[in-house]
Amino acid sequence: MARWQRLLIVYCILQLAWAVVGLAANPDFAIGADATSVRVLGVDFNGWHALSGIVLFVPGLLIARRDEVAVPYVWAAIIALLATAAWTPFSARPAWVFYFPHPNADILLHVGSAAILALLLVVRSRELGTARYA
Repeated sequence: MARWQRLLIVYCILQLAWAVVGLAANPDFAIGADATSVRVLGVDFNGWHALSGIVLFVPGLLIARRDEVAVPYVWAAIIALLATAAWTPFSARPAWVFYFPHPNADILLHVGSAAILALLLVVRSRELGTARYA
């Protein structure tokens, strides 16, 4: 397994740990005006936000070992993270299930997460370049 794939696994584990802690801190799955929020490491969490993190990063653990599947997964995760970051400034309650009274923290989380995943693709590209000349 390449270094970038091992790094992807570590990153997914860290994100899943954060999501699980977020779920433990606020297991509320209320919707609409009833949706609640608790900050975990600066980011607003409720059951829905934690579940979305779990749904996004569990597949990364399952497919990281297969390069041909891991690369499209990383691109899809980047797009999902950036799309939700773009949506957050327009509503404190995106999709009527989340509640982000501190939207800047959520935007930073999503853009930062997408940047880290993009960096993993750069690491992959460099590893492939190095392998060609070895």
